[in-house]
Amino acid sequence: WDGLLGSIEDGTTDLEGDIVVEDAGAIQVTEPGWVKITLNMMEYTYSIEIIGEMALELYVPGGHQGWDPGSAPSLYNRNFDFKYNGFIYFGEDNTEFKFTTERNWDGPAYGDGGDGTLSADGGNLAVSEAGMYKIDVDLSGNPVYSMEKTEWGLIGDATEGGWDSSTPMIYDPETRLWSVTTTLGTGEFKFRANDGWDINLGDNINNLTFGGDNIPVTEEGTYIVTLDLSDSKQFKGTFEKQ
Repeated sequence: WDGLLGSIEDGTTDLEGDIVVEDAGAIQVTEPGWVKITLNMMEYTYSIEIIGEMALELYVPGGHQGWDPGSAPSLYNRNFDFKYNGFIYFGEDNTEFKFTTERNWDGPAYGDGGDGTLSADGGNLAVSEAGMYKIDVDLSGNPVYSMEKTEWGLIGDATEGGWDSSTPMIYDPETRLWSVTTTLGTGEFKFRANDGWDINLGDNINNLTFGGDNIPVTEEGTYIVTLDLSDSKQFKGTFEKQ
């Protein structure tokens, strides 16, 4: 219990205030659910934002996996703001699907509300073409969604195309990996979709982030590079020298 911080008044329910080290009191949260706690250690203050009940994942059952929420791929609420995203592969044209908040059909099952909106009473959503789609769902207000089909590649001064053109990757539905065997020089690269910068991933190769930093390559040679987007909670890649 060394270094304990708390409120001036023990048992306070105030959502903001000063924090102290000596005789630190407990702070109470009176509502169930998620909260965001911010500590300012320069001014020794705290603030608490009540978020409430919130699902961390949104499941995507449909014709691509037998309409089973229990085994469906998911989108992830990575910023705790009721905004979910991730990548889902649909193996056939005209595949239908829905979004569920639970691993069953007991909770809301969001379908097509028209014009990019979602409705718990809506019909099935659908993709016209097979492929891997980036899906964004916003449940912070009126439920809305957007989708974009993606083709992935490598870009950067470590790649054969430099920063001017992507090196295409190929998707294998069996391994659920994008991959390419290519020459990399010393330098940096990123993963990007659709030969543009709207969707790109970088930073830690084992925990890639949208718009993240470039990934360094320290030895030139022939590499097998992979990108795994199957788990919306953790995008990751590999690059192994041959």
